[in-house]
Amino acid sequence: MRYAIVSDVHANWQAWNAVLLDIRSQRVDRILCLGDCVGYGPDPARVLESIHENVDGIVLGNHDAALVGKLDSACFNEQARESLAWTRRRLNQAALRFLADRPLVLDGGAFLCAHADFAAPGEYPYLERADDARASWAAVPVPLLFAGHTHIPALFVLGGSGVPRTAPPGDFVVDAGRRFVVNVGSVGDPRDGDVRAAYCLYDEAGPAVYWRRVPFDLDAYRAAMLAQGLDPAARPFLARDPRAGVSPLRAQIGFSPPAAGRGVHDAVAVKEVRTLRRRLVRWRRAFWCFAALATFGAAVVGAAAWRHIHRGMALEAASTPVIQAQAMPVGQNLLAPLPVTQAPTDGWALTLDNRIGQRLQKSADGGIAVWSDDAGAAWILRATPVAVTAGLRMCMEALVRGVPEGVGDSVTLSVALTRTTAAGGAARVEAFAVAHPSLRRQAGWRKAQKTFETPPGTQAVELSVQGQGRGTIELREVRLFRR
Repeated sequence: MRYAIVSDVHANWQAWNAVLLDIRSQRVDRILCLGDCVGYGPDPARVLESIHENVDGIVLGNHDAALVGKLDSACFNEQARESLAWTRRRLNQAALRFLADRPLVLDGGAFLCAHADFAAPGEYPYLERADDARASWAAVPVPLLFAGHTHIPALFVLGGSGVPRTAPPGDFVVDAGRRFVVNVGSVGDPRDGDVRAAYCLYDEAGPAVYWRRVPFDLDAYRAAMLAQGLDPAARPFLARDPRAGVSPLRAQIGFSPPAAGRGVHDAVAVKEVRTLRRRLVRWRRAFWCFAALATFGAAVVGAAAWRHIHRGMALEAASTPVIQAQAMPVGQNLLAPLPVTQAPTDGWALTLDNRIGQRLQKSADGGIAVWSDDAGAAWILRATPVAVTAGLRMCMEALVRGVPEGVGDSVTLSVALTRTTAAGGAARVEAFAVAHPSLRRQAGWRKAQKTFETPPGTQAVELSVQGQGRGTIELREVRLFRR
């Protein structure tokens, strides 16, 4: 699941519309807003209507709360109180009821969202330094917290040392063992010196957080303020217009036409078009020949680069231990422990169709997770063959969980046989037994299980697990054993 997390739109239609367009280009599944949809800006009704239509979850910001009478307006300065009164006159009762129903916190399972703080979300303290985040970390156990309120993008991190620190607001992976407070900045009223709208993307498949900055039409926003009788000077970010102080083009031109009679001399006055055309045709032919060669070369290089980036990866097992199934106790797993990194591992071979867009890693509960950003790329885990004899009753099983949920449906467990032929050779039987994760278990897990009996002439069995699709597939308790 990919989330866009926005905050502090503040009735800025130009910024919100630009951000919404950027969000739609990022393959986002859900949009969450951290509050303060209105206040300060000139288009509260228009912005709120669009947020109602496009946003999946909204928390109650301090401006929203004061607007609907849930927070004392005495907490605000005079300018903010005047803006609240102006905004209230431009929203109908349905809009006010919609805002009044917003919660203080959104729970995303692996993350939480609030407007300002998680220890006292209804009091809206500012998190300006890493130490300010201590109360939030103490109040909730979730490792990833998203907030707004300050209008300044920020990242606060708590690691194993127990000392909180401030990190630059850059893209990052949500590592196990560390906790994060992410201030996503402001869409409609940025205050960090950058006049572009700010918001964040959160990708559960990483899991990772990405910052986005989006330019919007400052002139249109200023004109909207004036049209509504509002003072553009009240919004300090307009004073940081990057065009300010740049001279107009005419003022930069370092040339003044000479007086009459003092123009160019010793130049060819006129040339016939027919002469120019013949030369132009030759130049065009040369140009198109060069362009064709350049295009062909670029296509060849591009195709080679694409193949290089998207090529697969195959890792053979570091060692191939020989297991004799009939010598092992009933119920004991005949497979080596699952690989937890993309490195050669005893007893397992790994194949990825896309070495860049796919990754295998250890999951939080001791199993493994295969992440893929390529819907068409498959992956396969193959266990070392286990030596067997005919007539053994065996079982294969695994627990599978997919995010998003449907991606786990692509997982297949299968067993291949190696058998002795009538001529005394060996033959391989693919997919002799197949199982899919169809048995529901707790916490989204599903179990795949299949019991089979080795037929006459069987020498070895080999278990494979394979899947395909965009998302993360978790595996644990992958077993092959005698019954």
